[in-house]
Amino acid sequence: MREEPSPPPLRPGVQRVLVGRRPVYNGNVEQASSWMRASHPLRIVFSREFTAKRRRTEQELAEAASLGVVVVRLRGAARASRWLATQASS
Repeated sequence: MREEPSPPPLRPGVQRVLVGRRPVYNGNVEQASSWMRASHPLRIVFSREFTAKRRRTEQELAEAASLGVVVVRLRGAARASRWLATQASS
């Protein structure tokens, strides 16, 4: 199983809130107070339930790989496009 590293989830949020106050979507500016909501993506990522599901998925993928299934983990559209391009050319 090949896995590409994922970017740290905290850095872009901190930059948007504290440093740049740049608009995110449709001119909206992210506020630090929104991080306290249970539905905020960072809260979900750092939750125990998410961690348990991620661990279970890793185990299932490792089991599939041990049975000979080719497992490719792609994080993001750009990486998926690059991988698909290499598959089409081979």
